[in-house]
Amino acid sequence: MRRLLLVPVSLVVVWAVAACGTTADDRAALVGPETVSVETVDALAQDAAFMGALQGEPGTSESTLPGLSARTALGFEISVAGLKAVADEWGVTVSDADRSSAEETVSQQVTGELSAEARSSLIDYVAHLNALAQEFSELDPSDTEQMRALYDGIPSQWNQVCAAIVGVAEANAAELEAEARSGSSVEEMAEGVSGAQLVANPDEGCLPASAFPEELADAVEGAATGATVGPVTVESPRGSAVYFVRVDEFQHLSFDEAEDELAQLVSSLGDAQSGGPMVYVSAWLNDRIEVNPRYGSGVDFSTGQVAVVPPEAPVTTGTTLPTGVGSGGATGSEPQTTP
Repeated sequence: MRRLLLVPVSLVVVWAVAACGTTADDRAALVGPETVSVETVDALAQDAAFMGALQGEPGTSESTLPGLSARTALGFEISVAGLKAVADEWGVTVSDADRSSAEETVSQQVTGELSAEARSSLIDYVAHLNALAQEFSELDPSDTEQMRALYDGIPSQWNQVCAAIVGVAEANAAELEAEARSGSSVEEMAEGVSGAQLVANPDEGCLPASAFPEELADAVEGAATGATVGPVTVESPRGSAVYFVRVDEFQHLSFDEAEDELAQLVSSLGDAQSGGPMVYVSAWLNDRIEVNPRYGSGVDFSTGQVAVVPPEAPVTTGTTLPTGVGSGGATGSEPQTTP
């Protein structure tokens, strides 16, 4: 049984979302049982001090059409909603002391005058992050009940593909394809083509199936083990990239088989300073998030924070989230265009 890579290092994880409809919708996103409202996102995007704290830019109008400020504010609110939902799932209560400490942190680290809504959002983030970090720091890898809760909370992480993947920016695709036609292995292509990189190596671990972009997922799904599949072109906001894939193994990691991976996960969760709880929250969000396409086409977790990806094409302001969404639906990711 190969080791699972819980956080792919060389893949930019962008979970795809879907939407339809034509009537007005006041939901910017649904995160499990939590709703992020358009009104909240608008207010935060217009708050100069808040956007400055997130290293974004204050909005210049009241529009809720996609833009840097709206996506930055929405990404932050998705993080807050995820932290709250996971805290609730784990029975973690934010104490008065947690909130007081968070208020002090926000006051010390944020310059400028925050609106009441922006201050509340930042305090919620810090307080829930710290409370979860405390809870997770007390997890015991030998406690079967605790490990089972971790395992069950992120089901998509345990369906794995053990594969070698080489990628290159589209400008160098012809050279990569020529190497493939010559019979070179995926590993040899990575060494022999300028700018190419081996973005997944089965000898170093396997990837959750959900870490693959739709184009690669479709190619991998019908691939025979041991065969090299490609070229596969993946479009992203950063440009296009071309990939070749060799699947060595498909596997599902059962709870008993995930013992080492769960212990590895536990070791990373208890440090609030490095955002440890967000490792789990990001994986948890994969199965429980929907974003209104007015704001974005997906959610990128690659930096350890939640970033909303720009829409693939302009969407009218009447577009809505489908009725009843909010408990699943992540389908893929986008790799880096310059591996």
